[in-house]
Amino acid sequence: MATAAPELEPPQEAPELSQQADVADSPDPLENDEVGQAQLKALVRKYATQDKMVRRLETQEASLQRFYNKGYQHIWWDNAAGLFAIANGASAFASNDDSTDMPRYMETYNIYGPYGRISSSVLTQNPPGVNFEPDDPSEPVDIDAAKAAEAYRHFIDRTNQRKKLQSQIADRFWTDSRVVTYTRLVHDADRFGEDETGEPRKVALIEAFGVLETKVPITARSRAEFPYCIISDDLDINIAKELFPEQAQKIQTGPSTVGESAYERYARLGALQGTNRRLQPGDAYQHLATRHRVWLRPAAFNDCADAVRDKFKQIYPKGCFVTFCGDAYCGSREENMDDHIAVGFPRAGDGMNRPSLGKDGVALQDAVNDYKNQEKEYLDYGIGATWCDSALVDNPAVREQISQPGNRYSVPLAPGGVDQMASHFFSEPPAECPPSLIQAYQDMRGAFAQFVLGAPPAIWGGGDAHQETAKGIQILRDQAMGQASIPWGAMQEIFAECYRQAVKAVASVAEDETVTIALPGKNATTVQVTIADMARGNFHCIPDTDSNFPQTWGAKRETWMQFLEAAAKNPALADVLNQPDNLEEMVELSGLDIVIPGAEARNKQLAEIEMLLKTQPIPPDPQAVAQYQQMQQMAQAAQATGQQAPPLPPPPQPEPSVPIDPVIDLHNYEFLKCQEWLNSQERRDAEKNNPQGVVNVRLHALKHYAAMQQQAQQAAQQHAKPPNVSIATQFKDLPPAGQIQAAAQEGIQLTAQDVGMQQLGKAIGDQ
Repeated sequence: MATAAPELEPPQEAPELSQQADVADSPDPLENDEVGQAQLKALVRKYATQDKMVRRLETQEASLQRFYNKGYQHIWWDNAAGLFAIANGASAFASNDDSTDMPRYMETYNIYGPYGRISSSVLTQNPPGVNFEPDDPSEPVDIDAAKAAEAYRHFIDRTNQRKKLQSQIADRFWTDSRVVTYTRLVHDADRFGEDETGEPRKVALIEAFGVLETKVPITARSRAEFPYCIISDDLDINIAKELFPEQAQKIQTGPSTVGESAYERYARLGALQGTNRRLQPGDAYQHLATRHRVWLRPAAFNDCADAVRDKFKQIYPKGCFVTFCGDAYCGSREENMDDHIAVGFPRAGDGMNRPSLGKDGVALQDAVNDYKNQEKEYLDYGIGATWCDSALVDNPAVREQISQPGNRYSVPLAPGGVDQMASHFFSEPPAECPPSLIQAYQDMRGAFAQFVLGAPPAIWGGGDAHQETAKGIQILRDQAMGQASIPWGAMQEIFAECYRQAVKAVASVAEDETVTIALPGKNATTVQVTIADMARGNFHCIPDTDSNFPQTWGAKRETWMQFLEAAAKNPALADVLNQPDNLEEMVELSGLDIVIPGAEARNKQLAEIEMLLKTQPIPPDPQAVAQYQQMQQMAQAAQATGQQAPPLPPPPQPEPSVPIDPVIDLHNYEFLKCQEWLNSQERRDAEKNNPQGVVNVRLHALKHYAAMQQQAQQAAQQHAKPPNVSIATQFKDLPPAGQIQAAAQEGIQLTAQDVGMQQLGKAIGDQ
């Protein structure tokens, strides 16, 4: 069946950053060696053509599921054309040199895509938990490097749009049997700015690819067994020439010729195109050039002749990275695959071709489409025909009139009158869709699909007829989420490896840079990371083994509500609730635009701690120090002569560079935050390079503590306030201590000497 070639739409699924220039400081060892370039091309072509049959099968499977995910589900693989073709209802469909009449109804009732969205939403609810750890926990340099890398990870998240990257991996888990990530350095001043020297800042970027974009040895069990890895994508010819200006004249459009089969390219472009028309090459792709980025391990050179093998192992001792655009060699460099490539799988299995999360949904989707289309045909074409006596009805008139409800017919009255007319007509009863058919597709899209795909109603907010309590539904949801533990663990493994590769790459070329990073969270603080700290130590990145499966915001909020109920009954839990960080968490999970003073005070104190660490304490007033020293000398002189020296006041102390406000500040919350920081690992780390900053924070905390003590004393005095007395009538009858206290209630300050003089005057007057 010949149809027009579809117009290619913008590749929406292509990584936005794939066209950034790679950072390659080392020269191309084969820059002027055309013989060496040809030998390397021949080696790449040899690996690109391996596993032909299995490669075709995995490409068909991934391409099919990507089309199903988009709602194009009546498709067949055409072996002759090497691509998928889409059939339409009530038409002849030509495939594999054969023509087949298609059914009248071929509508799509997409359940595959919605179940995919459920799977992706589960895997993207929270960031994947990972931890940087020192290789040697007793080595300070390794500890500092791991801490710097942990902070720098948040910068990597922002530059790579971590949420979007996580969503791309989750989508590929649904449709593809594996995900391959590529981590590399790029320089782009427009996007990421410049460093201290005015050069474009080098930033680590991460891209994720599926089966259609990657080729690896199918029988390998892990990345360590890869002799090669190929990532292919398709660029506009002008973009390709801009990226590789020295090879611009050699870069041509059209099919790739470095070993990739045409069906691989058409499958990749068809998924990007997202059209419901026949997917054939035509001239729609003639403005594109295929780029192949290839990694070869040193072991791969053993496939070459002895002289070539020795040559390649000498110039690429760690392995080779080479780029081709179409058939044009665009450069190579020494590069270790393990520093840039990571591989993850949605499900457990053997080899590199494992089941995707949505593989079992294809058969379910086909059944739902068949059953629903059959039901629709029953409803549309099941209206019964009406049979009548040909001698009675004017047949020509019936044939000429338009078929529509409410038609009028002219009928000669038969003997016996109107009562006998019914015997001349018979209407067939309307066809009823079998209840078993309806039940079948309901099972296929409902309970059976939920069981097969691991997505029961509890996981996407649905109810359960046998469990209606909130606690019971939460238990069901937790059990359902557990089914996604394998892809969630794979997601964590991928991100841990990508973070490690990204940090190592940045540390290798930007040691002299210092990056200011905003830590995530509301009212986030900032930290400065010195790249040299990451370069000096050794560390690794692993998934957080203590990390629970991601919870939704609603689940976290429900847990907090349960904690609040328990805190109302348990004073110990109430103390935990009053911690500033916990108050801040409660504000975020409340979902209300409310202000909790303790949470606001915590945020204020965090900003003040940052300011305190950047400055030093204010030394005591020199005049006060001199006066104190003079008092010390006088006390020592008195003790030398045998006299009793008066007690000395506390010596003058340095002041914090950020003062407190004795009236406005919420001293208890701000002191708790200072106390928490002074007992944290962050304080111990700061003492190594910034001891005066730590002293500054402590002095500030002591000011809050003193203000707290003063407020407590004032509250105690007000609570123990004696009954009010009348100065005019009862003052004279009180003892001296009572007179002083009564006068204080009226705002009159008296001393024991004042009261003594009054008593003496009274005695003289009486005489």
